[in-house]
Amino acid sequence: MKKILILLFLGYLTIPVFAQENSILIDASKKLFKASDRLNGSNLEDLNFQCYMGLYSQLLHGQDFEEHIDVDFLNLPSTYQNEGGNLRNPLRYVTFIVLDEKGTPYLTTRVTEGAGDGIDPVGYPKIQHYEINSKNVPIDVRPLNNYVTILTKAQQQMVIDRVNGEKQISRYWREINSGTAKGIYKLVTQNTFNGRRDQVMEFVSGEGEVGIDNMGLFRQGIDLRAGKNYEGTLRVKNPSATDLSVALISSDGKIKLAEKTLSLKPSPDAFQKVDFELIPGDSDHKGRFAVILKQPGKVTLGYAFLQPGPWGRVKGGYPIRQDFVDAIKANGMKIFRYNGSMNGNAADDGLYRWKYMIGPRDERICYTGTFNLYASHGFGFFEFLMLCEAAGIDGVVGISKYEDPAEIRNMIEYAKGPVTSTYGAMRAKDGHPDPLPLKYIEIGNSAGNNIDIFKAYIPLFKGLATEIWKTDPEIVIMAGGVLRQSPNFKPGEPNNETYNLYRDLLQWVKAQGHEAQYAQENHYSAGFGEDAALQNGFGITLQKYLADDIGFNLKLYDMEENGSSSNFQRGLYHAYLQNHINRWGDRISVTATANLFQPDIAVYLWDQGRIFWDSYRFWNSTSGYVDQMFTKEWLPWVLDTRDEAPADSLDILVKESEDGKVLSLYVVNYGIQARTRSFSMVNFNAKTDAVVTQLGPYPLTARNTGDNPDYIVPRSQPKKIWDSAFRHNFPGHSFTVVRLESNL
Repeated sequence: MKKILILLFLGYLTIPVFAQENSILIDASKKLFKASDRLNGSNLEDLNFQCYMGLYSQLLHGQDFEEHIDVDFLNLPSTYQNEGGNLRNPLRYVTFIVLDEKGTPYLTTRVTEGAGDGIDPVGYPKIQHYEINSKNVPIDVRPLNNYVTILTKAQQQMVIDRVNGEKQISRYWREINSGTAKGIYKLVTQNTFNGRRDQVMEFVSGEGEVGIDNMGLFRQGIDLRAGKNYEGTLRVKNPSATDLSVALISSDGKIKLAEKTLSLKPSPDAFQKVDFELIPGDSDHKGRFAVILKQPGKVTLGYAFLQPGPWGRVKGGYPIRQDFVDAIKANGMKIFRYNGSMNGNAADDGLYRWKYMIGPRDERICYTGTFNLYASHGFGFFEFLMLCEAAGIDGVVGISKYEDPAEIRNMIEYAKGPVTSTYGAMRAKDGHPDPLPLKYIEIGNSAGNNIDIFKAYIPLFKGLATEIWKTDPEIVIMAGGVLRQSPNFKPGEPNNETYNLYRDLLQWVKAQGHEAQYAQENHYSAGFGEDAALQNGFGITLQKYLADDIGFNLKLYDMEENGSSSNFQRGLYHAYLQNHINRWGDRISVTATANLFQPDIAVYLWDQGRIFWDSYRFWNSTSGYVDQMFTKEWLPWVLDTRDEAPADSLDILVKESEDGKVLSLYVVNYGIQARTRSFSMVNFNAKTDAVVTQLGPYPLTARNTGDNPDYIVPRSQPKKIWDSAFRHNFPGHSFTVVRLESNL
């Protein structure tokens, strides 16, 4: 008997005994509400080459030959950070040579610091043949002898010689020369194909080859796959009949993996369009594309395009890369917003209009963008909607507040009209006969930055909204960042001009009968904070004010989580915010992060990508893995959790599946110390086998890079629980998901 009692006692010791002061009771019957299934989205703007040179199927960088010569020969620092801290790149990546009207060269990094102030835009219909005016040189543009890194006299002379000599090769292209062949290269600014400059290439004498090659974004290399076809287009002008070769070449430039000769008819006065196909006989992740002359002759190149064949693009052959779409799907995205500083901040603001984003992509107008002095509309509103269609997600199109209301009706017809309509027929001609999924339109971006901008915005919004709803009353219209922070006043206070302007606008919306088709888009900051302060920043406080004041049900689309990093700490911020957003329930309709894709090779302004990539790979930042951990199995019901433990650094969210068979805990430990919790469940009979997926701990500054893309990854392991109760230790600086299944 004594032996039995001892065994019973030892068995009792194996059953967890949880201290009352450190326990959390989870009652599965206490469902608070369903969280929106669209709390995991992202924001796209052509910052850090998410669209052009990213999602867009174009594999070449510098397609229009708009850029002047490169600075690679100047031996600029391999690492550089300016005083503001927003340039963290090899200096040569962010340094451009620009010319004044006299052809005098200057250096600038202005391309990465905003809207290109002081840089003369390409500007349709006016095309400048120079970038700056010598009479008014902006502070961010430096003469050769007055730059961040002082150039030697020899370096200054080298720039001048190349700008004015016979080796004027557009920035992202490089010379090919073999044998005794002599080549001359000039960048011309008169009678150009589509923009400021074209590339002239001439085989003068000798034997061998003369040409130029391109290695994609910042010359990181082009992923060439053996046996797969690549489709290309050139726009070329040539005074006499010429044989021009196009080729795919190995990364070292020594082996031609594919080559084709194009026999060009004379075209001295017009740019002819030449299509071609190349199939490499071997693979190379960092290959090149080349245009070559093998005998005396002269050509002017105005445009070059190379894309994967149908095998590498989305269904329908649209110019969207399938590998990017696959990466989006893997991260569980539900909604995208295509908007940002390119909408309204570009030097060529007048070109950010829908009508410049249609038609043949080689004929679309070049423009001076916000983040890139040499931007392209190859990827625009409608390519974005093709992306959303391919990924099976909702898309929010951000239009300029200066769009012509009369034109916007045509835009909707282009997107959604039947092929028998005028603009629907144009869409079909452009390659997409089926209607595009245009459901959401945002007007402007950050419209409430100050009272004067807001006052000017309101009549523009009304004019566009009237035409949009007249054309399609079901489209949801978003106001772009009009009023987010709590005005800190009593509703209706007459002295709060900003609030009263907004209240009047919403009363107008209500009078149009479109309260249900209106939403407010907000930007918000990544970080930790008290719940009340976060609600204020997300617009929930304002939402309550409006409900009490005028009975308006304001839908919140918080679609741009902004920060300044892609490190592990940013991932903890993101998980912490997702916990809060889920607990707020239907008060938030949509949330999304800024900058989904980011190339590993360069960072412009904001290093906050979710998914990183190079020529042939994709990998997640910490925030990208957080997205996966929330969406791999979406649980809609948020449970009311009673936390009886002392307040500390744990933030806990509990959710349940629709059928009640799965219950998961999402736990952020944002402190440095490990924390232990005991959990007991009622109205949920859990199986003894649970799964714990943990992200962290890692140093807060740690991040995944191309050299070590899997340094930060979530790891899963089984966990035994007893009688619907368990204890778990959560490491400092970690995000953990504990998944339990019902045994019923």
